[in-house]
Amino acid sequence: MQSRRRLSAAAHFLWVTMINIIEKFKDQPAVSFDFHDTITMPVWSEKDGMWVSSFNPNEAIIEEMYRYKCLGWRVYIIHPRQKNNTNVRNFEWFLRENGLKELIDGKIVYSEEFEKYTQLKNIPNLRIHYDDEAYELELLPPKVMGVKVFHPGDARTRKILS
Repeated sequence: MQSRRRLSAAAHFLWVTMINIIEKFKDQPAVSFDFHDTITMPVWSEKDGMWVSSFNPNEAIIEEMYRYKCLGWRVYIIHPRQKNNTNVRNFEWFLRENGLKELIDGKIVYSEEFEKYTQLKNIPNLRIHYDDEAYELELLPPKVMGVKVFHPGDARTRKILS
């Protein structure tokens, strides 16, 4: 009979702990980062004569992700592919290789056939979204600040560098 009381007390303790955690983090702010050409850095393709997506890490953005995590924010990555797409294996390799799997605690939003901005509405307390596409930033939900990520392929960046 005593073990039953312990289990009940343990279950009660677990329940109270879970409620406290939920209460603590329900108002925790969130930040999201687009994957392609935001967390990754595009490269110049001589063959194609243009900038193309790559799996090279954008170190400055990854450092920014860590800063948010250290401040207690929830960090999300927005991936524009379907979850079962073969490109997802490369994506998951990139996350592991760059230490992002632990950083985001599995907070990946696959936009699949939906536009990215419709998925961003579902992230609780989303405050900031980083993206390299200006038109995506224009479609953000109200109260979400957009941060334009520039890379060498952007016309504005080319003007600054030349």
